[in-house]
Amino acid sequence: MTLRLAAGRRRIAWLATIGLLAFSAGCMEGTWPSTSGSSTPGPLPTGAPLPTPTPQATPAPTETDGCTDNTECDNNLYCDGQELCVDGECQNGTPPCNGLTETCDEGENTCVPIEEPCTSDNDCEGEEHCDVETGECVAVEPSVCSAGAGNCYVANYTPGCESQLCCDLICAYDWSCCGLYWDEDCAAQAIRLCPTE
Repeated sequence: MTLRLAAGRRRIAWLATIGLLAFSAGCMEGTWPSTSGSSTPGPLPTGAPLPTPTPQATPAPTETDGCTDNTECDNNLYCDGQELCVDGECQNGTPPCNGLTETCDEGENTCVPIEEPCTSDNDCEGEEHCDVETGECVAVEPSVCSAGAGNCYVANYTPGCESQLCCDLICAYDWSCCGLYWDEDCAAQAIRLCPTE
């Protein structure tokens, strides 16, 4: 009788150990041992932590489509030319003005010729005179050669002198004597070129 009880106790202890090991294995694998007698682990009990889902990579943004016509490339500037849409890409335009002989006026949307500096009165128009120092054509004041304008043989620092003949002669040679004022150079030229009246 004693041997039979001892054997029964050892069997119960052995079964308990087997059950504890099976329970521990199920917990380690994230499942709960099935109570139905099946060898397949059962679901985790309510409230058990769920596995963290693997984050999905965000698709890379696709490139925007290129141009389809010239209007999509136009920057509304005149002087850098009309931009063009070529094979789906905007291309720079060709400047409308010749950079060697013209400047571009953006405000007026036009090309302006570059004026060459004058070298003589022949390069100027009408009554203009060429100022060779600046290379610009300047307007000549009307003749001021008349009585009371001052002695032609001395500097008076007003335009012209009183002798019509001498004044016209000197001003044809040096426009500034009538256009600006009659200075020492004008008087010296008068002494040298004008006949004594």
